[in-house]
Amino acid sequence: MIDFPDSNPYPPIDVALPDRAAMPQTFASKMEILPEFRVNLTRLKPGETAYPVDGDGFSEDMEGQRTKLGGLPESIQGGGEELPDCPSCGNKLLFVAQIDSVEHQWSTNPHSVNALSKDQKWMFGDVGMIYVFFCKECLEAHADFECY
Repeated sequence: MIDFPDSNPYPPIDVALPDRAAMPQTFASKMEILPEFRVNLTRLKPGETAYPVDGDGFSEDMEGQRTKLGGLPESIQGGGEELPDCPSCGNKLLFVAQIDSVEHQWSTNPHSVNALSKDQKWMFGDVGMIYVFFCKECLEAHADFECY
């Protein structure tokens, strides 16, 4: 049998729980949620590209369909040959992904959405691209953005 003392040296603390209605909204309830897309990954053979390219880089017909993982970033504004440095340690960042304006209105884009409608959500600037980088030293993710 355990013998408990009659007096507790630690008196109970009266905690008032916050009123849920007065609590700030959650992060997700404050942001716009983009329509979800399933991503199908296909490992490419050496020399293959994620989408067709012409002599000047990627084809205009592929705008909206240039999302990919790995390889090198295809810079819209040029200068994508040089990977950026980590702002924390100065090492070169690892290119992870580029995310295209998936709903770009174009005849060859299977996910095309009318640019004048309010339904077009996956548009970053003027057919822009988000580039995702990672520092293996600092374990930090970084992103950049370019558009036409």
